[in-house]
Amino acid sequence: MFIRNLRRAFFSKIEFMQQMKADIKSFESSNYFEKILPRKFNLNDSQFCKTDDVQTLTNSISNPIYDLLDRGGKRWRPAFCFLIADLFKRNHQELYEVASLVELIHNATLVIDDIEDDSIVRRNDKCVHIKYGLDVAVNAANYVYFAPLHYILDSTNYSDEKKMKILTVCLKNMKIVHFGQAWDIVWHKQNSDIIPTEEQYFKMAECKTGALACMAAQLSCIVLDQDEKIGQALAKFAIQIGVAFQIQDDILNLSGGEKYKKTKGYLGEDIHEGKFSLIVIHSLNKQKGKLFEILKSRTNDQALINEAISIIKQTGSLEYAHSRSLEIIEEAWKEVELLQFQHPEVKNKLRDFAKYLIERDI
Repeated sequence: MFIRNLRRAFFSKIEFMQQMKADIKSFESSNYFEKILPRKFNLNDSQFCKTDDVQTLTNSISNPIYDLLDRGGKRWRPAFCFLIADLFKRNHQELYEVASLVELIHNATLVIDDIEDDSIVRRNDKCVHIKYGLDVAVNAANYVYFAPLHYILDSTNYSDEKKMKILTVCLKNMKIVHFGQAWDIVWHKQNSDIIPTEEQYFKMAECKTGALACMAAQLSCIVLDQDEKIGQALAKFAIQIGVAFQIQDDILNLSGGEKYKKTKGYLGEDIHEGKFSLIVIHSLNKQKGKLFEILKSRTNDQALINEAISIIKQTGSLEYAHSRSLEIIEEAWKEVELLQFQHPEVKNKLRDFAKYLIERDI
């Protein structure tokens, strides 16, 4: 009986993964990205600035952003939108616009994040600022922060009241993203010996990574005209999924093997950047000395980075971080579990989705 149940769970997970990938593929083939950000600008797109030099706009805005988008990515925020649609037995296409909005803004934050972190590789290729130049990358990413909001304002799919709700959610969460990034930057660039607490790390992750997941949940519920109480509960769950996702990303940064090295260029990028991840904070509280010295040096020396990773492994901090991510999901699930839906079996997919994000190997 145990083996049968284990096998059923295994195949159920495979089916879930396959369905999620199929949903994302359908979404990507819909070309909703291009409705918000044209792959090639034309005269109509540039009327507000009265110019016929649209090729420059394509070269300096569209090309850098689509270079990054076309490399792929996990697309888990759109996937979360579609799970919410499933909860209410609604068509995924109803959420393609807001899913595209969130994913475009997310990719813009990656461009800026890579600049701020002095990163080299993103999704198996050079970072956008390295390929196209720092000035072009900053301008293109900043454009993509605003273009989706302008698109929503011009849309005929929503009432003025709904547009205002959508814009309010977007602007609020974008402010929150920048709060999280501010903490992250200052912590790893400060010259003091202050180590952030775990509570401070969680707040930073809620802002930096959780806010866009929160945006996806809130926008989905607004578009689908769902009860505010349900929207709030799903938004809270989304934020904690974001935190757990960030923790797993931090784990993979130090132990992801060849897959992660191909994606990011090398293991231990967070050590080079001096990042205070949950893993590092836990390890420093166990054994500060050499690890802290390496972090503060912002070294490119792979031998020193490997030494730091070894120290972290010896303190059991990778296992600790993973266990905390599981606890976060289980605690966040309690409120969602109380919600009543017409199709409770779909609700369990939300939990499976969250667990998938913290068990992935890339």
